[in-house]
Amino acid sequence: MVTIRLIELTDDRVIYEYFPEDNQKHPGKVALDLKTKERLFLKDSTEDFGKRYAAHAIKRIEEYASKKDFKDNDLVAWY
Repeated sequence: MVTIRLIELTDDRVIYEYFPEDNQKHPGKVALDLKTKERLFLKDSTEDFGKRYAAHAIKRIEEYASKKDFKDNDLVAWY
């Protein structure tokens, strides 16, 4: 699981911090360019080997973008 927290939302991009396994000590940062839909990996979490957690976070953010509804906080779980 990964928790995400909205950091910044502008007309051009959205930035979220992500926390692998809800570990608040080592967050990473991901962004989505809202014009081009480009995924941006701004800061790797030291807990995220292979960007697994970042990929799940950015996928959820893309879902928000398609609905134009960005949540302040969320939890993404998979199995």
